[in-house]
Amino acid sequence: MQPSEPGAKSARRTPGIMQQDRPVNGTSRELLYAGGANSTAEFTGAVRLWQGDKGETVIQADTISIDSATGNLAAQGSVLSMMAVQDTNPTTKLQETTRSTGQAQQMAYDDALRKITYGTKARLVGAQGDLTAETIVLTLGANSQEVERLEATQGVTLKESDRVTIGDHLTYVASTAEYNMA
Repeated sequence: MQPSEPGAKSARRTPGIMQQDRPVNGTSRELLYAGGANSTAEFTGAVRLWQGDKGETVIQADTISIDSATGNLAAQGSVLSMMAVQDTNPTTKLQETTRSTGQAQQMAYDDALRKITYGTKARLVGAQGDLTAETIVLTLGANSQEVERLEATQGVTLKESDRVTIGDHLTYVASTAEYNMA
């Protein structure tokens, strides 16, 4: 998928978790594409979408759907995502870009809300630790890389370098670097 040309009147949108000015590459066994202003792409079978020469952003799943009218993305079955996120380093307290790896049976990205939802046996590994739960929701900032908020529900386990925390609901707010586990 090629990005829209600068100044073009196309309403086509690349999901915000991808860089808007760079092409998105993909492989799959099947592709169903409906073109036009409101194009959709449905990738099926061993799907891999990536962006950047070094695979800065990668999403793999059994199926991936992209709606270019909304910029939404849905992935189903053995989902693995790797992307750069900006968050506060827990040691230095400075903002830095790190790699975040998500795994689940489903992943949905809502471009308008800038939310990534990992569902069914979700796992997220990043600079803050190794988080598992039934559902993990990341809310991203305006640049779609900065983590604003994270919520995890049902069977939550957070493994950090020096402790393990277990509960039913975890909320992390990046602006205050505050965790709340219930």
